[in-house]
Amino acid sequence: MTFFTAGVTRGDLSLGDLNINDVIYRVATIEPGAQAFRRQTASSPYVDGVFTTNRARDIRQLSIAVDVGGADAATTRANMGVLIDAFEQDYFELYWAIDGDPIRWAGEAADRQVDYTQERIRARRAQVIFTVPVQPVLLQGRL
Repeated sequence: MTFFTAGVTRGDLSLGDLNINDVIYRVATIEPGAQAFRRQTASSPYVDGVFTTNRARDIRQLSIAVDVGGADAATTRANMGVLIDAFEQDYFELYWAIDGDPIRWAGEAADRQVDYTQERIRARRAQVIFTVPVQPVLLQGRL
């Protein structure tokens, strides 16, 4: 069994899932982000403090960095385009499994930045860092 697997669904593109942990793509980091609550509160001038009367989990901002490679600079850019297209869909599912234990998020179009270093340029690689708005409740698994 593979220790770590990861992918992105590409339903909006009418394509199969994109494996983002293989020879071309490699997940460098995943940070699920902090869980915050939207709160409705009540207070009174006669009671110390503020009390939560209602709360709901808010959208998380998941950060994922993916290293991208290719045989040459043009291939690396083309592979980056495929990856960026997957993360710019209106809706997609981002998933990974460690030792077969799955996690699956519902995500929306992600913000991104590209990071080049001298080492990456020499190796015909780049890193794309996505900030993905994900629904607070996992589709599968538990953190």
